[in-house]
Amino acid sequence: MPKTTRRRRTKAAIQKILSDFQSSGLSQERFCKENQIPYSSFQSWLKKSRKTNQSVLPAIIPVGIVPSPAPWIEVELPQGQVIRLSPGVNSEDLKTVLTALRQC
Repeated sequence: MPKTTRRRRTKAAIQKILSDFQSSGLSQERFCKENQIPYSSFQSWLKKSRKTNQSVLPAIIPVGIVPSPAPWIEVELPQGQVIRLSPGVNSEDLKTVLTALRQC
């Protein structure tokens, strides 16, 4: 009976296989069959990968609060028109707009 040799894969090769599996949409068994990978080896790699990835995650994930932007400035004219100025408008531009409105 001929002896079969075990194929040793690098960590990078195993990660590539696991990544290919994730994007394949196939079941584990089907993926292994189509790629001629021993199912038991695949299971072992997957288990080790999940354990490694789990231990890498921090216990606390830092979050931050993003302040909401200043509200828009709205000027409603007597005729019903509305002028909207962005929150970042500078005071000189605002004065210019108000002066022009007074002259109307």
